[in-house]
Amino acid sequence: MCSVKLIDEEINELFEWSADVSSLEWDEQAALNRLLENKDALICDALMDQQIFSGIGNIIKNEVLYSTGVHPLSSVSGIKRFKLQQLVRETRNYALEFLTWKKQGVLQVKWKVHRQETCPKHGSPLKIKTLGKTKRKTYYCEKCQTLYI
Repeated sequence: MCSVKLIDEEINELFEWSADVSSLEWDEQAALNRLLENKDALICDALMDQQIFSGIGNIIKNEVLYSTGVHPLSSVSGIKRFKLQQLVRETRNYALEFLTWKKQGVLQVKWKVHRQETCPKHGSPLKIKTLGKTKRKTYYCEKCQTLYI
């Protein structure tokens, strides 16, 4: 499912290019600030918020949370600033790698948790649940990913 918004105005006057993870105008500090402004949000929802991380989808959400060791039900306010900075940086980096992998036809091979059944680190079963306001399927490891409250 997706949403479509009809825009009559000039796109450059409406769109915040610094939020687009694939844009040359990407601004890491601005993304961190927007994330901090949403301190009451769950991190699984914040990563999917297109006003914060334009261009991020469910696969990237799952993979970034796993690679940074953050539980999807963590609250933004519970996550230390250095960890939020790591999340912002990893989100951008993974998004750029995602595009490269997709063009090379190797995207699914790169997934560590998305659509997987077991944790690649220790083989325990992954949790697969529909979480957050976005109600998107989320793959995560309760052993590897810390819950920040």
